[in-house]
Amino acid sequence: LALSPDGRALIYRGRGDDGFDRVYVRFLDSTDPRPLPGTEAPQSLIWSPDSRFLAFGFRTQLKKVDILGGPPLALCEVRYPVGSGTWSEGTILFGGRGNGALHRVAAAGGSATPVTAEAGGFSSFPQFLPDNRHFVYYRSGPVAGIFVGSLDAKPEAQTKEPVVTSGAEA
Repeated sequence: LALSPDGRALIYRGRGDDGFDRVYVRFLDSTDPRPLPGTEAPQSLIWSPDSRFLAFGFRTQLKKVDILGGPPLALCEVRYPVGSGTWSEGTILFGGRGNGALHRVAAAGGSATPVTAEAGGFSSFPQFLPDNRHFVYYRSGPVAGIFVGSLDAKPEAQTKEPVVTSGAEA
């Protein structure tokens, strides 16, 4: 369940009468949720900053869909199943589901590029900070914790010291 940035809609993963899981949107001025076609088996729902689009993982693809209708558009493909993410000013930052580095991709689509190094474990659960260049994220190893990263740093130059050691995301 995720509330849109403008506070006007909720999105959630739900099971339809046909037995398939998909994304549903419910505008808060309505009592009826609406399924978004083409969003079957979604992972990791990510709102756009303008509350108009939703990005979601489908296996190893990141896709986006207009919440008012239309088919989903594949943005990129990565080696691991797509995990949680965050979206700011034309950039989507996302991790893997139990594997891999954080990646970034333009909101219009293109090649996903690593933002963190694959240093054992995985990186995921990113959240942009107010400057839209820095972010916090969880890394599972070799020291598990919450880290601060920057879009301006190369993957191997991201900080090696956690802000706090933790077994859970920020």
